[in-house]
Amino acid sequence: MKPKSHGIVTLEILALAYGNGFVGKVVASENQELIGLKAFCDYTAPGEKVTGELIEEKRKFFKLRTERIENHSPARQTPPCPYFGSCGGCTMQHLQYAEQRKLKASMVSSLLKMHANIDVPVLWHESALPEFNYRRRVIFHTDRAGKLGFYYPHSWRLQPIEKCLIVTDAINAALPEVETIVGAFEATFGDVVIEECNGKIYVELRTRPKIKSIQAEDFRALCHDLSSVASVVTIAHRGKQEMMFLDGKQVSNIEYPVGHFSQVNEKGNQILQKLVIDGCKDASEITELYSGAGNFSFPLAALDKKVTAVEVDGALVTYANTLVKEKNLQERLQFIERSTEKYVRKVPLLKTVVLDPPRGGAQEAVENCKPEVTKTIVYVSCSAATFARDVKILVAKGYAIDKVILVDMFPQGHHVELVGVLNFQ
Repeated sequence: MKPKSHGIVTLEILALAYGNGFVGKVVASENQELIGLKAFCDYTAPGEKVTGELIEEKRKFFKLRTERIENHSPARQTPPCPYFGSCGGCTMQHLQYAEQRKLKASMVSSLLKMHANIDVPVLWHESALPEFNYRRRVIFHTDRAGKLGFYYPHSWRLQPIEKCLIVTDAINAALPEVETIVGAFEATFGDVVIEECNGKIYVELRTRPKIKSIQAEDFRALCHDLSSVASVVTIAHRGKQEMMFLDGKQVSNIEYPVGHFSQVNEKGNQILQKLVIDGCKDASEITELYSGAGNFSFPLAALDKKVTAVEVDGALVTYANTLVKEKNLQERLQFIERSTEKYVRKVPLLKTVVLDPPRGGAQEAVENCKPEVTKTIVYVSCSAATFARDVKILVAKGYAIDKVILVDMFPQGHHVELVGVLNFQ
């Protein structure tokens, strides 16, 4: 159904909005009933007045299709990437980096006040992080001709990419040859994951949903050719890894879980690890929920803390258990393959809890935190909105939070990683 148009209006931009570009209010319209209405638009900045067509995309959800910017923000700059605007990845390259950080801190502060009624300092971690070439894992999409790229904003249309400014140099170096080799199979693969880890390139090829089955003979040559740029190549069919190659030779098992969750910004992740360690400095036993392959578990166990790590992804748990044995940490670190939600319903949490949930947050986990038992919660989040929702639940239980630390894991986009430590006295 075509979105309903409300005609041409002028929007005054107020702030960065989580997940929806920028938010503003209608200040000029032939329809006086629209004056004061809130709406969203992309690639603008607070203080600008933007004219365009106002579209009602959902009930009470309005979007502006920008036609003209009447006054440009002094924080505007020429986006360094030639694909900016046609690639749906970066959303803030049109603004100077200092302004990006200012707007993201303001967004997090507003969300905490709006959703949790909490007014605490929102501070950037003092360590500087690179603005570009930081991302060490990326999912490229393909078109029917086998070209690799990213989707246009709010679209399934593909923008082919020759070089991405936010991924590491090693991934960009591998991209042309990966595209040439994979492109020969045209519509077979929908997504191509390229990941850099420990100085090596890993590639996972994901078949399109319409592909009913894959034949080993068809893909052995492909994977052998990819070994010229990638140490590990896997083919995933309908969510399951079907074929694995190490240095061009087919193997039955790959220890490292290619394409599964890991922090994409290595330097930023080191800061997160330090913040979690600081938050757990007085702990002897820790429950870690949504643990992944042990991003925080291993540094904590290395400090003689006993950690029970809970993770639902079996590939990550298998890899983590391999590392436990290699590091001889069996007495201090235990991984449990189970969803956090099922775990917290049946197993009491320890005195200190570490949380690092996906964007959906950790609502059921925090609802099961009992202040008489769990005294400290170190919460790492990539979603300020669900973080605010969950912190509200914890504050209602009597937990206190005195500040939120931001780590800019995702420059050029609105996402930001944040850490809050909650204590019950």
